Amino acid sequence: MYKKIYSLTLRIIYVNLCIFTVPNVTYAAMNCTSYIDPSSDPSWRNVKEGIPKLHFLAPTSAEKPNCPGADGCETSAFLLSGDQVIVNATGYDSKNKKTLICGVYISPKGITTFGWLNQEGFFGGGNFMDPIDDPKVFGDWTDKSGNDITIKPGESGRYVVIEGDATIGPSDNPRTGFISGPAFIGDGGKAAGYTDSHYDGAAPASTKSSEDESGCRVRLRYSGYYLFVDDNEECGGQGVSFSGIYLKKSAKK
Repeated sequence: MYKKIYSLTLRIIYVNLCIFTVPNVTYAAMNCTSYIDPSSDPSWRNVKEGIPKLHFLAPTSAEKPNCPGADGCETSAFLLSGDQVIVNATGYDSKNKKTLICGVYISPKGITTFGWLNQEGFFGGGNFMDPIDDPKVFGDWTDKSGNDITIKPGESGRYVVIEGDATIGPSDNPRTGFISGPAFIGDGGKAAGYTDSHYDGAAPASTKSSEDESGCRVRLRYSGYYLFVDDNEECGGQGVSFSGIYLKKSAKK
């Protein structure tokens, strides 16, 4: 009797291993998410010129075990030449010998699409940022929560002027936050930091210093399409935050 039970146990273990093993596909191919921490050092890529459509790829599943790298894995969602994606992860499909990126794209209408993409469709990119006082930065920005930030020219190479408002909660009893004033440029011109005292954005806004242990701190960085904003969660009422990924309102159609 014990032999029969032992034999059955082995068979159950073997079946479970077969179910959860994905041959020839890296584990990363199963873990593409849309979450982006705006306080991190995000990497980004632009779709190459001359590519009419770069389709997102279906993930590995029971129905499509050879995806995302095999032929026929394309979904209906696609990018156009010049579109910029935030790279959340990379993966290698060893069976199909393709390097893939997990890309997150926010359209001018504010719609987020994410998934695996063929790395060969992209050029340039990295985790470096464009100058925060580039004239293309000046204007009105908004994120998916409806928070707004306006950036205006200040003293060249020293600071930009920002104004913003954030809201959370019901319309009849909202909690709000407001920022207004100079955001000093730091980190080689790649970031700007706002606070009640001098802060140049060289470190994440949540980092405290001996000179400024309390009060609102906001950091702004620009990738050429996205505005990455992070704060220290002390810029308004409970739960109010300016942290997020913003799009320029003029880009919205």
